[in-house]
Amino acid sequence: MKALTGGQSRVVTHPNNGITRSSREAKTEQNFRAAVAKVNEQMKRNRPAPMVTKASSRRFYSTRPHEGALKEIGGSPLALQWDSALFGLGLGIAGYTLYQLLQDSEDENVIHAADAPPKAELAQSTVVSGGQPAGGFAIITLSSKADLAKVAAACAKLPEIIKELTPDEKRPKDALLPVMAGVAFGTQVWEKLAKNKKAQVPENFGHFKERKGKHGKMPETGGDILIHVKCETQSLCWEVIKAFVDSLPAGSVAKIDDQYGFQFQEGRDLSGFLDGTENVADAIERRRAALLPTGGSYVIHQRWIHDLKGLHSKKVDEQEKIFGRSKPDSAEHDVKAMDKSSHVARMRDEKGQKIPIVRQSMPFGTLGGQHGLLFIAYSNSPAKFDKMLDRMVGKEGGSENDATMSFSTCVASNYYYVPSLKELQSLA
Repeated sequence: MKALTGGQSRVVTHPNNGITRSSREAKTEQNFRAAVAKVNEQMKRNRPAPMVTKASSRRFYSTRPHEGALKEIGGSPLALQWDSALFGLGLGIAGYTLYQLLQDSEDENVIHAADAPPKAELAQSTVVSGGQPAGGFAIITLSSKADLAKVAAACAKLPEIIKELTPDEKRPKDALLPVMAGVAFGTQVWEKLAKNKKAQVPENFGHFKERKGKHGKMPETGGDILIHVKCETQSLCWEVIKAFVDSLPAGSVAKIDDQYGFQFQEGRDLSGFLDGTENVADAIERRRAALLPTGGSYVIHQRWIHDLKGLHSKKVDEQEKIFGRSKPDSAEHDVKAMDKSSHVARMRDEKGQKIPIVRQSMPFGTLGGQHGLLFIAYSNSPAKFDKMLDRMVGKEGGSENDATMSFSTCVASNYYYVPSLKELQSLA
């Protein structure tokens, strides 16, 4: 911590974020005063005329620490109750308004440049955005005769495909896109593009490796290109994927494995447990967890098949032991009482801390066929994926295996690199 003194007032710089205390305090005071001013104005508009009688008119001076405390009220108990209720409401509005103003200021303007996460505008639209009711996931395997450079150039046109399917002339600039779609390349494919000087291998690069544990394995099933689509309807997801596949050079595709996810019971997995409760929710932290400085990212995609009959044959408390949290509200079990093989326990690091990634998984399937979870998550390093998967099969952090693998089988796995928008356009 360093202090700057002289003819001006003393300024102290915080060693972690480079923000001067005086500037932050001034900003906080400014925001508080703005909130109070809004409350006073609102109360002036909404409070009825005071009920004043000759016998009992008086002035009430509030000692509350807010401006505009001088109020004229009547002797009527009703008037006093009304004024007290408005005062409480006003404090609530002030608190909420101040919270919003402070949240709005929580961006790169109050974060040291060296610690600021990459801007969301650098990344493809699927990486840090929130979920949608429907999702499309297509794994494309290229043929041996495919011209990788030409395929990559076609992939760079995905934003144009989205624009054609969703014209935006009448949509407000700040409206959420009706379709969000991103393209990612298997890490082996991205390495080949780098060797051909069509791309660069980013930091923390790594490939998926098959893992085996007590309850089964996570197979390395490959995949050259991954398309991730999020929108309001499954039909639009299908249209985007079809349009993308049709745009690839003739004869370049050997296989397409497309699956479509849906929202189930307001964010629950088909098991009935809430999904993604370990997720980072704050917008800045999502960017920090998922994005490289360039705006690029890594994504893991797996397909898990659930044995729901086997799971639901167990008592609820036994199911909760598998997950490490309660089924109705997803409240985590006490750390001391939590089973070491529970999903919550295995998804933490050796210090018991959450591993920050951006999960965007969705249930999928049919009753007559396979059903389960389409797991997808973004990270700024595949090392975080490695740690989580190793802990699931008892390869790290003790020999315990993740108990969720006792009722769910992994049938597809791979890592992909998600180029930034700039990197994607460079492939054209």
